[in-house]
Formats: sequence, structure tokens, C-alpha cells
Amino acid sequence: MTSTTTRNSSLGIAIGTLAGGITCALLATIAWAAGHPDFARGIVTGGAVGIAAAVTLKAMSRTRFANAEARLAAGMADEREKKFAVQSLAMAAVAMYVAAILSAFANLFGLEAQAGLAIVMLTGLICASASFAMLARRR
Repeated sequence: MTSTTTRNSSLGIAIGTLAGGITCALLATIAWAAGHPDFARGIVTGGAVGIAAAVTLKAMSRTRFANAEARLAAGMADEREKKFAVQSLAMAAVAMYVAAILSAFANLFGLEAQAGLAIVMLTGLICASASFAMLARRR
């Protein structure tokens, strides 16, 4: 099938990549103009890594070797994989809630707010990705 209206068409992937790159460039330019060059570099680096990961997952989902993560990212997951995604996000929410409480208490003892937020975000990311991988492989 050579239609460009499918979800995973090459044109769709290219347009998404271009839109993400333009958005990152615009946000980095605004941050740089506001006098925050380190923040601008972080936007560019994070955007590049995020776009590369998304393109990789989209491209992987088009092969016969597609795993559950690639199918979920491409919107081609079945009911079982969607259930695993919901369960892993619920686990991540609980872990983030606990991390937020612990970070709030650690703030009383000198932990900076930015570090506390980073701890909460990384806890959610690690918990969601690890629990999804374990659920998808176990069943």
C-alpha cells in the first residue's frame, strides 16, 4: 500500500519531525533572547533526543520486529498493550506522588526545588518505562 494517508507514512513521520524541530528551534530562540543560554541548549538537546526516539519508534513499528513499545508509540497497540500502558502510568503516578512527598520533606532540609522536581519527573519516567517493559514481557 503506497497511500500517504496511513498513520505511519514516511510523509507523516517527516512532517512530525520537521514540526518538532521548528518548535524546539523557536523555544530555544525565545530562551536565548531572554538571556538563558543554558536553558536554550537544554531545549535543543532534549528536543533532539526526543525527536530521535520518536522517529526510531515510528520507524521500528513499521517492521515485522516491532515490539510493544514501538506499537504503542505508533498508535498501533492492541487492547492488551493499551491496558499495560494504563497500568504502568498508574504505577508511575503513585511513585511520583511518593517522590513528591519525600522531595517536599527534603526541601525542608535544603534540597533545592529544581532538584526536587527533577527527582519527581525522573521517578515517573523510570517507573513508567520499567513497569511497561516488565508487564509487556511477562504476559
